[in-house]
Amino acid sequence: MFHADYYTPEAQFRRAQMAHHYVPCDECGGTVCGFYAKGNEFCRYHHDDCASGELVDSKVLCGMCY
Repeated sequence: MFHADYYTPEAQFRRAQMAHHYVPCDECGGTVCGFYAKGNEFCRYHHDDCASGELVDSKVLCGMCY
């Protein structure tokens, strides 16, 4: 997932992208994938461990709340 050096600019950029794509669940405040929260069928980071979620009646919900 990262280059051999954890601190290369590319590796740092990738980690920042991963952190910023998560959004809070409207019900419990848990972590939800931003792509699933927009109603997308697939996450562009689907090969990584991504917290699933869904857009339900214009509310972002995590797997526990929907």
